[in-house]
Amino acid sequence: KNFKRIILASTPIDKKEISPTVLRNLKSYIKDNSDLEVKVNENESVYQTANNQVLDKFKRTVDGKDKDLKFLGGKKGGYDNVLRYFNELISPHDPME
Repeated sequence: KNFKRIILASTPIDKKEISPTVLRNLKSYIKDNSDLEVKVNENESVYQTANNQVLDKFKRTVDGKDKDLKFLGGKKGGYDNVLRYFNELISPHDPME
């Protein structure tokens, strides 16, 4: 009769228990960037479509045409480094290091 709530984040590489705070920050980031939801383009792979959307958003941000820095994790109060946290789950060997 003892229950324990465990929240797991699962990737093709690993799974890891995450805290309710990390889950809340992840949900907030996803909600704030819902405009990047991938709409399937029949003439292009879903991966290419997603890559193009992110690249276009990044270019607009860098050019100053898009002032929404939430895409880059820039939100008042932040997301508590949730992007870095999940980067370690997805890419344990960061090529930028």
